[in-house]
Amino acid sequence: MHICHVLQQGLEEQKKLLDEIKELRGQIEDIETVSEFMNKKIEAERRLVEIVDGLTVLQKECEGRKLNFKEELLQYLGGKEKDWEFGFDEDGYVVKIRRADAHYEVPLKNINLNFLFLDHLESLDLSNTNLNSVNFNKNNVSNLNLDNTNVFFPFFDLGQFRNMEFLNLSYAKVDKLILNNNNNKLKSLVLYGCKLKEEVLDVSEILNLEILDISETYVKDVKFENPNLKELYMENTKLSRKKLDISELYNLVRINIEGSDISELYISKDQEKKIKDKKLQISVSESQSLIS
Repeated sequence: MHICHVLQQGLEEQKKLLDEIKELRGQIEDIETVSEFMNKKIEAERRLVEIVDGLTVLQKECEGRKLNFKEELLQYLGGKEKDWEFGFDEDGYVVKIRRADAHYEVPLKNINLNFLFLDHLESLDLSNTNLNSVNFNKNNVSNLNLDNTNVFFPFFDLGQFRNMEFLNLSYAKVDKLILNNNNNKLKSLVLYGCKLKEEVLDVSEILNLEILDISETYVKDVKFENPNLKELYMENTKLSRKKLDISELYNLVRINIEGSDISELYISKDQEKKIKDKKLQISVSESQSLIS
């Protein structure tokens, strides 16, 4: 993956040239005599033309390197160009790798991936692949989708992902999921079908959480006091509790408890009104009761 380092060198050279422009402009401002000003101005303008020409060449090279880097990534990942989407920031660094269409499986060329060299990577979607393991810079990634992969985590510590906002571990194998108040940027936690060994899932400290999906998991209990929670999915769960009180989830717009062991769902008068106004969607089985 040497093309990444070549691209970085080009970007560093571009930065040096821009710094030189700034320095030349500063020198002009410090000149006192007219003759000094004219001589410096002519020299600065000449050098400025050289720099602009150099930047134009660098920008063209950068675009070419992006294309080459995309080819390198495609070769590393496997599949065809239509299978993947890549995003670059304004400086040419890779910030996004995602499946173009996750409805079909793409066999990876390498089932153990290493993206540590991508320091600016923010969004990583490897869903519906035969991935076994992946390594990347945890400080930057805000969107991680490992839905329907073969990845196994003995420990998945969300505290290491300070910028994580969207996490999808559907059908992944996770022995222990560690949550704490360091994860207050997290907005969406999707664990549908996750082979999670945790019996109690406590997300009450994740105050900005808006979407929680624990459907088809073996979680026995879930604790939430999240004022911003908008969507809650607990379909086909085997919770130990038979009653669930959601009356204080004021921002809730959708909940699904179909097929779960919950028999009674307690709602507020305001939520009852929202149901009538179609501002709150509740999915329950025939045997489950709504109590307000």
